[in-house]
Amino acid sequence: MNITRTGKTKLWSAAVTGVLLASAFAATLPAQTPAGGGAQRVIVDDDGTVHVPAQVVPMSSFLSPEAKAYVTAHLKAMQAPRDGGEDGMPGYMIPYRNQQRKLGRK
Repeated sequence: MNITRTGKTKLWSAAVTGVLLASAFAATLPAQTPAGGGAQRVIVDDDGTVHVPAQVVPMSSFLSPEAKAYVTAHLKAMQAPRDGGEDGMPGYMIPYRNQQRKLGRK
């Protein structure tokens, strides 16, 4: 089988896209309920470490302290999306919307 360099690049891009889409879909699946009872939930530590059921995802060591604090605060806010919301928008999204409005975007 003769595949050109462009064909290999397209094939590689399609494979990577497929893996990313499969990962995104898998992330939306509900967690399994453990045999002992309640549903598992994601927990975010104060240092930004994310505990996913059966997984622990540490914060990247490449982030600055300010970036780590920002990401941690955002992840924690996402755990309570209904808190502080308005117009049907989760509270943690309000600052982003306000910034877009300040920039003249709807």
